[in-house]
Amino acid sequence: MKILVIGSGGREHALSDAFVRSSAVETVYVAPGNDGIAASDGPVEAVAIEADDIDGLLAFAQEHAVDWTFVGSEAPLALGVVDTFRQHGLTIIGPTKQAAQLETSKRFAKEVMAEAGVLTASYRTFDANQLAEAQAYVRQLTPPIVIKENGLAAGKGVSIVASNAEAENVLANVLSEAESQVIIEDYLEGPEFSHFSLVSGDQIIPLGVSRDYKRACDDDQGLNTGGMGAVTPVTAYDEELSQQIVDEIVLPVAHEMVRRGQPYTGILYTGVMQTEDGFAVIEFNARFGDPETQVLLPSLTTDFVSILEAHLSGEEIVVERDEQVRVGVVLAAKGYPQSYDRGFVLNLPPLPAELTIHWAGVKEENGQWQANSGRIAMISAAGITVAEARQQIDRYLETINNNQLHYRRDIAQELIEDEQ
Repeated sequence: MKILVIGSGGREHALSDAFVRSSAVETVYVAPGNDGIAASDGPVEAVAIEADDIDGLLAFAQEHAVDWTFVGSEAPLALGVVDTFRQHGLTIIGPTKQAAQLETSKRFAKEVMAEAGVLTASYRTFDANQLAEAQAYVRQLTPPIVIKENGLAAGKGVSIVASNAEAENVLANVLSEAESQVIIEDYLEGPEFSHFSLVSGDQIIPLGVSRDYKRACDDDQGLNTGGMGAVTPVTAYDEELSQQIVDEIVLPVAHEMVRRGQPYTGILYTGVMQTEDGFAVIEFNARFGDPETQVLLPSLTTDFVSILEAHLSGEEIVVERDEQVRVGVVLAAKGYPQSYDRGFVLNLPPLPAELTIHWAGVKEENGQWQANSGRIAMISAAGITVAEARQQIDRYLETINNNQLHYRRDIAQELIEDEQ
């Protein structure tokens, strides 16, 4: 088979690795990919077509007789890449533009959950012309206050603010554009989980549970980022946890989407918090999460192509995974997610055999690897315990001598403390 993966980051690197591990796959194209993905072992090629160039992607898939296309990133979903490919008779894995509104419109997702009877935080929506009303509303709330941009924001469109004055300032910035819209939510507390499943109408294939660490700095301090690390599994009973999330959230939402005439297909990421009232949805994404994918996919022992074949055909399949814990720590440019430098040389030490690297934002220039985005790479390791996996990563990170890099030193620390 020839596979096309759409996207450019660490998630797409992990997806290409998963496809390469299957004996059914001959070539994996990643568009646009990055230089790190292009240098990977195996039959992987980076293609110089941007993820939002729908016509270019379609022409490439047709010209190269691509068997399947897998959408990694969110922007092409919002532009209707799945609709376009299907109109031309091509097999593509992902939701239609309408169904992808579960991610592209938080307001739409809230309405679907209300109809499906799924628990989520209570909220109010405000448009750009309602700044005064929004600011008056947050003045009445008791912090912390959650403010979410309604559309796509690359994982960074959520502000959790500690004061009413800060909330007013955030609203003034977010609602400054004519088409902007915000959701102001109640703040929820409890352990968080990222659940992944393949959905095809009413058919659900659970893929597992992981945990993402969004804040830029240790102890969950600093701004929200696209993700600074991940771990899987997150509990001793992940399988039961996964099934409960499917029963209480994923299936009801899938049924509601079918009822609306907008059946969901592809990966559904369900961000969940375990509250006193039960599992509450924080957000949906219409694709795999980054960086969770980089630890989740390597844990699957069932062939990835076989899983997708079952998804496309509607057949049942039991997805199996190994018994190891996987932890990943993101290397980012200092200053991310605000201003940061690009183009500096990484000079990373050679990677030990027990570690894996997934490249997110790098380029090769004159034989040297250089930073090309805020998140540069993720270093991950597997172990019998969380502590063992983290120790392997920590030993490597301590050998890095580059003050232009930043990473968190407490990824999965709460799970290590649970093990003690």
